[in-house]
Amino acid sequence: MGFIKQTFTGIICDNCKAQFRETEDHAFFFDEDNANEEVTSEEWIVEKQKHYCEKCHSRDENDNIIINQERFKTE
Repeated sequence: MGFIKQTFTGIICDNCKAQFRETEDHAFFFDEDNANEEVTSEEWIVEKQKHYCEKCHSRDENDNIIINQERFKTE
């Protein structure tokens, strides 16, 4: 039996450090483009090359993104 090593990409929220699809079997992707497509289709946002989960962002009446700083974690 042969093995092949491959690098996978996962995404965490840049605010609270939650992992995308943390409770599911499939939380990793073959490349960053594929990962970004998945997170933006499921209530996560990518803003200025940072990722935010659905619990850490909202939009104001002018459609500006608001990041919930109360959920911020350093690790």
